[in-house]
Amino acid sequence: MREPHVQAALKKFEKLLRQYPDHQGYYNVFRTFLKGFMRVQNRSGNLPTTELFTILKHEKPNIYYALKHNLKDDPILGFVSQIDMDYEQAKRGISDIIN
Repeated sequence: MREPHVQAALKKFEKLLRQYPDHQGYYNVFRTFLKGFMRVQNRSGNLPTTELFTILKHEKPNIYYALKHNLKDDPILGFVSQIDMDYEQAKRGISDIIN
């Protein structure tokens, strides 16, 4: 089942990845996005948040580590930032949802 809200949010994530360089000063842009992403309506109940963090870790490591440091007091995003996932699997998962 297609989830248009999730697809739109993931396309926005891809745009943010292209738009912003890997500089820790931009972590707040991604933090705001991730907090909003957690509120996206999704009938299946599973948002690919771990996939997003995995992609950030590999494609924008400076932003990822700034996020990880600044989200340690956020119980949900702080926890999700600790989960490891295979990068290629994360990319495939996001691609499958978008397409």
